[in-house]
Amino acid sequence: MIDLDYLQNLYNEGQLQECLEATTTFLLFNNKNVGAILLKAKCEFEFAREQETEEECEAMYASAYNHFETVLTHEPANEDALLFAAYIIIYIFKTNIQQGILYCNQLQLSDNNDKRLKAVNYRREAYYLLGESDKVLEDIDLLIESYKSCFSNSSDRSLLDGTLSNIYLHKAYVYLDLKKEVANALLTYKTGFAYQSEGRAEDAAIAKLAFENKDYEFGTLVYSRLFHNGFRCEPDELIELYNLSLSLLENEYISEDLVYSVIVTLRTLGEEYFGADYEAELFSLAKKYMQLHPEWSITYHFAGTILYEAGNYNEAYPYLEKALELKGMAVTIYRYIDAYYRTFNALPVISRLPDDHPTEYYNAGVYLSEILEGIRDHHDQTTIKELKCTLYEKAYNGFYEYFCNGNGPTLFTDKHIFAMCCNNYGIALSDLQAYEKAAQVHELGYSISPFWEQLSSWSTALIQLNRTEEAINVLKTAISYNEEYLDFHNYLKLKGDLLDQTFKIGRTEEAKTLLAEIESEYTSFIEANKDELPDEYLFELDQSYITIQNIRYEFLKDVSKEEANKEWHEQLKKNPDDNSAWYMLMQNYYEMQDYAQCIACADNYQKIKQDTVADSDNLYLHYKRGVSYLKLNQYEKALADLKFALNIHQTKYSVDETSQAILYIHLSNVTYLLKHWIDCKQYAWEGIACYNRNDWALDDDSELLMIQYADACKETDEIEAARETIDNLLAVRPDCEEALKRKAEWKSKGFFSFFKK
Repeated sequence: MIDLDYLQNLYNEGQLQECLEATTTFLLFNNKNVGAILLKAKCEFEFAREQETEEECEAMYASAYNHFETVLTHEPANEDALLFAAYIIIYIFKTNIQQGILYCNQLQLSDNNDKRLKAVNYRREAYYLLGESDKVLEDIDLLIESYKSCFSNSSDRSLLDGTLSNIYLHKAYVYLDLKKEVANALLTYKTGFAYQSEGRAEDAAIAKLAFENKDYEFGTLVYSRLFHNGFRCEPDELIELYNLSLSLLENEYISEDLVYSVIVTLRTLGEEYFGADYEAELFSLAKKYMQLHPEWSITYHFAGTILYEAGNYNEAYPYLEKALELKGMAVTIYRYIDAYYRTFNALPVISRLPDDHPTEYYNAGVYLSEILEGIRDHHDQTTIKELKCTLYEKAYNGFYEYFCNGNGPTLFTDKHIFAMCCNNYGIALSDLQAYEKAAQVHELGYSISPFWEQLSSWSTALIQLNRTEEAINVLKTAISYNEEYLDFHNYLKLKGDLLDQTFKIGRTEEAKTLLAEIESEYTSFIEANKDELPDEYLFELDQSYITIQNIRYEFLKDVSKEEANKEWHEQLKKNPDDNSAWYMLMQNYYEMQDYAQCIACADNYQKIKQDTVADSDNLYLHYKRGVSYLKLNQYEKALADLKFALNIHQTKYSVDETSQAILYIHLSNVTYLLKHWIDCKQYAWEGIACYNRNDWALDDDSELLMIQYADACKETDEIEAARETIDNLLAVRPDCEEALKRKAEWKSKGFFSFFKK
């Protein structure tokens, strides 16, 4: 049944087309129902904006206005009708303005603060259209005081700043356009500039106006802020400011900020507007003012930047270093670190951080992360992680002061930037194992501006803290995002984490249901999209699915290996290219000591994955297959796989000496059997060295390494080294039969022993 409540619900839910159609039908039988007429008018008002032609738009607004007026004939004090009708009169029709003003005056008596403010704002526009400047200014001042009062107890300073910035801009227009009072216009621009939060198309004109009226300091401030707040002016306007500034620098006014603005204009517009030699001009400007004002950091920064971007790192870093000593900017830091590292193959010590805006530190953190990613295999990981964390922490603290405490300069209103900073800072904290702080930062970030990546990072910190229930709730929220925001690979990864945590706390049946659900989704996705997906994406899917199959592996631990293998073969029937199933079969057959089957499964896994195997999986595969070949006496193949595994381990996982020692043991063994004595001697020696470095007790494996090393030394005519090794072994294990046997055989035969054959 259609009634007013039903119609109102349609409108509230945003189903405007359905609401308009249902309301029209309802009014056929209830043509004097004021509530229905009002809803129809509101729907028409919304649809008017979407009309394709100007005539259709005007007609829809006219229909909406007539319906609002109909409501007012029945209910003259209906505030919704008054507000919409006033808007249409003032902003759309722009005729009968006095009627719109009367409606706004009436709304000023409303108990609803939002409607009162809108009414004053509409009336301000009405007076502007009528050219009544003093009344416009009165309403603007009223709005300023009202907004300040409204937001006095609000933590959302960014909304107040954005609102006041626009109001002061309009107030300055009144002075400039209606009253022709340039001085008052500039004064108002200055007042409003304290609230300005983002770049505006009008800023270039404001800077020019200030320059023309010899307010050089304010003009420079606006000019320089063009590049901080977002570049929104036209190139021609920027060039005009550039030329004005060059003239000022030569004749009347000089400042570091003005030189900064001139140089950044050159960099922003580049070769297209300034020709092929623009970088030479830029460098020349930097050097010129470096000599005139050696205390300025900006000139050193840009001189270093030009050299840095040209790849002259050893020449760039001293300039960048000097810039940081004097003052510098956040962007100076990451360029200096990169240039210094490329020059000395070491990371510099950053003794002080420049004063700069949080957005600049956030951007610097992003750039530095990309740079450090390329050198992470060649330097101390802790230092790298701390450098990233430092920049993100600086950005986070500045954002926090602004958005949460209402302090700091107004250069940003986009809360999402703060939320993204929280995500990156939280990840950096987790990298340093500061999981408690990371979880707090991610929680705050998600409350500010929600997105699934924040939830993913948050869940990682919670998992590390063993706060499993919280992690599960966060992950469930993350996977609820639709595919517009969350692609299948990330969805699969998050669902795999959810499966892992559900299994971890013993919810076995829930985990099994979730596993079956994931399997169905994965199989369907692969069948539908495999031919269209790039190899890189398939690789990422495979890695995520292996994590999921690991849980299946855990479930199958309670059954026999034969039963487990049946399940993995069932997985292959459903998806013959499921490399994770081959991987698990390889593992099972290895544990069952069915080495031929282990090798076959490893080969199938490698055939499917080809060159997309992750390092950790590649290491595991070559190790298992290499040992399997060794057990089957196929020594050459065993040697090839084990050497491959050792190369991966030394390159990526060298800190894990336990695993490396195991590889040396097997390699010593296989080269011993192949009688590759020089290689055997080397592998055995490296294995023994692992034991010595870590003070591991002598065991059967290390005993065998010493025997093989001694034999290899003897076979390569290093008899004294061989004897010494056997003596060392017997000093620890005096009853070692193999060592005693060799000691007896290798005794020195005396001076004339060389005559005995």
